[in-house]
Amino acid sequence: MIVNEIGKHLQFKISTEINNTINYLDILIHRSNDAITIEIYRGPTETGTVIHLTSNHPFEHKTSAFLYYINRLTTLPMTEKSKQKEWGTILTIAKNNGYPPALIHRLKTKLTNRKKALKQNCTQQQQQQQQQATITE
Repeated sequence: MIVNEIGKHLQFKISTEINNTINYLDILIHRSNDAITIEIYRGPTETGTVIHLTSNHPFEHKTSAFLYYINRLTTLPMTEKSKQKEWGTILTIAKNNGYPPALIHRLKTKLTNRKKALKQNCTQQQQQQQQQATITE
C-alpha cells in the first residue's frame, strides 16, 4: 500500500537536508562533522498567537501553550545559545499576547520544580525497591 493513497487530503512528502539541516515536526536538526544540534523550528506561517490574557477563557487554557513551550525548551537537548534564543521568543510571544514576563517566569519555575520533585520521587522509589530486593534475598 502506498502511503499517499491512505486519504485524498493526507499527503506525505520526503524531506531532504539543505545545508546539513532538516526540519522534523517542530525541531530543526543541524548536522556538522562532529555533532548534531537541535533548535526549535517555527514554520513560515507561525504567527506567535496564543489565547490573549484578557480573553474570556479559563486560566489553564491561557497558560497551556506557554507550559508546552517551556516544557519543550527544558526537555530538548539544545545548546545554551539556542535555549536563550527560544526563551526570548517565548517571552516575546507572551508580551505580544498581553502576558507579563513575571507570569511566564513563574510558570517556568513551577514546571522546573515539578520536574525536580518527580525526578526525586522516582529516585526514592528506586532506592526503596533496591532495599526491598536486598532484604528479600
